[in-house]
Amino acid sequence: MKWWMLRPLDTWFFRGSMPFNEGEKSSVQPESVFPPPMRTLQGAIRTTLARGQGWTPGNKQPLPPELGDAESLGDLHFTGPILLWQGEALFPAPHLLVGEKPREQPWRLTRLHPGPSVVTDLGRVHLPVPQDPGVKGKALEVWLNRRGLEKVLAGGVPSDADLFPPDRLWEAERRVGLKRDSHRTAKDHHLFMPIHTRPRKELAVAVGVEGIPADWHPRETVISLGGEGRSAAVAVRDGQQTEGIGWPAPPELYAKEGRLFYTVTLTTPASFPAMEEAVRRGLPGLPGCCRSACIGKPEQIGGWDVANKRPRPLQALLPPGSTWWMEAEEKDREKVMAFHGGKIGRMTRYGLGQLVIGTWNGEVAKG
Repeated sequence: MKWWMLRPLDTWFFRGSMPFNEGEKSSVQPESVFPPPMRTLQGAIRTTLARGQGWTPGNKQPLPPELGDAESLGDLHFTGPILLWQGEALFPAPHLLVGEKPREQPWRLTRLHPGPSVVTDLGRVHLPVPQDPGVKGKALEVWLNRRGLEKVLAGGVPSDADLFPPDRLWEAERRVGLKRDSHRTAKDHHLFMPIHTRPRKELAVAVGVEGIPADWHPRETVISLGGEGRSAAVAVRDGQQTEGIGWPAPPELYAKEGRLFYTVTLTTPASFPAMEEAVRRGLPGLPGCCRSACIGKPEQIGGWDVANKRPRPLQALLPPGSTWWMEAEEKDREKVMAFHGGKIGRMTRYGLGQLVIGTWNGEVAKG
């Protein structure tokens, strides 16, 4: 596998689900999503690879067959995207981790675990509750380094040094744009006000690329990426040259009386043919049954349809950090561990559905 390391040379803008059309009210300020969606990243990478093989845009020439077409990836497989802070991989915090950070004080954290059975609009379920009711707060919108994620997967909580809030990694930057005519004169009533993302200089985005000949990959280049074609510097490295992207080590799973207790957490968005069943009953194909789940708001992913020159229809995905508490038979331990670091669901070749396996003690809170 080759790893493409992308670093911004300017602000970036990646369109989300908010409308961004001519005629919208001036109060609408579309904000860039971050990290970049794989739809956008794979398009930029495939374009760069195709140019290297003599393809040029705009001449209606198809991409080399190894790179697919508007609806397929050909021979390509992608992994990620993964954020890199000073060369070390960061992962979205599992939603089972909750807490708060009082001003100028250390983080106060606790874990969620399955609570008493209650009746909801989904039927009778075990909603997750805090292990330490004295800790207030909500699911953490932070990133963890490999050490921090390993602690969470093993049943613990990370230290402050393992936590990376978004404002440490990037910041929002408001911009004002205008439309100009053929004489480069500004047109009245054609202002737009997007909110770009400015990553810190220590931050990069890594995408794993495999399936094509090694000599197709550039070593270093500059590409256009996202809205307004902002610049990104690219460095391509072999897998053995990227120690910081190592996957977190799996924990020893807890078992009792022939039962195996584990958690499964998404590290990239995921899509399944039956999304409601995946939410209610756990991810399809995993051994055992779902005891509880903590799932974030769906991610609305669109992107730009280059072939038809229009936005792609929005697609709802399960967000990274979503976690399920599972119970299986102890004899399925190897089957469970085989999923660690793998992908599940639809569009896995686009990097969707990457997951990690953790453990829990099998306890369900009493009512």
